[in-house]
Amino acid sequence: MELSKEYFFNLIIKKMESIIFATNNQHKADEVRAVLGSQFNIITLKEAGINIDIPEPYDTLEANAAEKSKTIFAITEKTVSVKIPGWKWKH
Repeated sequence: MELSKEYFFNLIIKKMESIIFATNNQHKADEVRAVLGSQFNIITLKEAGINIDIPEPYDTLEANAAEKSKTIFAITEKTVSVKIPGWKWKH
């Protein structure tokens, strides 16, 4: 039996209560909410009660984004998403 991508997508959605979007920029969070729709509960760091300054010690945006997501996951054990500057969300 072959399982579709849609099946796995729906399974993942059911497992996620919310996704912490690693920003306090409300405009960025609203942009992600507009793209993903109501299937995901996107919350900002502030909405998740996280008020820490996460260092960005690396030379690349990607490495700093990975560090930020690891730190937030270690605190919350919830799914984390970061938006790397320069990425464009397609509506």
